[in-house]
Amino acid sequence: MNPYRQCPTYQNENYRMRFVKQEDANDLLKVYSESKTVALCNCDNCEDNFYYTSKARMEEVINYWIMEYHREGFVRWSILDCTSSTVIGTMELFKRSADDAYDNMAVLRLDLLHKYEKQSCLREILMMILPHIKGLFQCTHVITKCVQEAENRKAVLLDLGFCPSKEPLIGWDGTLYQDYYMRKLQEG
Repeated sequence: MNPYRQCPTYQNENYRMRFVKQEDANDLLKVYSESKTVALCNCDNCEDNFYYTSKARMEEVINYWIMEYHREGFVRWSILDCTSSTVIGTMELFKRSADDAYDNMAVLRLDLLHKYEKQSCLREILMMILPHIKGLFQCTHVITKCVQEAENRKAVLLDLGFCPSKEPLIGWDGTLYQDYYMRKLQEG
């Protein structure tokens, strides 16, 4: 399945992932204006730090995410809490093409409201997408960043078969980024 032709939706008992849309701006502003959340976001190779304090700026960012999707740069899903029907974060995925150790691997970015950075929540959300990445992006491995302060996230990643990588991710401008975890993908 090509996720750029039709963006899939995933759901389990507690969470739902669907393509991001402008109507998510108010909920996403709560996510990206929370300093504890932003501290765990992966902004490597991005032009800003994902800290947004106005609805207008959040709407601009969502427009950018939608534009990138249409040019097949990345897929950005909104993650909803099924109980409250509110957006609690986003997940981004794309296949990386680069001159480094992570060429042809999927890159996963997961940004969640801080109160959802619990092992049970992280595991449920990651398990919604992990079985599908190989088929969506035609790659054999996925990487994700996990800063040292994200202890719950690190524990879940290790439990799900991710291993810390010693190799830096080399940014488009030559910047070396650390703290990546890698996992071999299984068929979904």
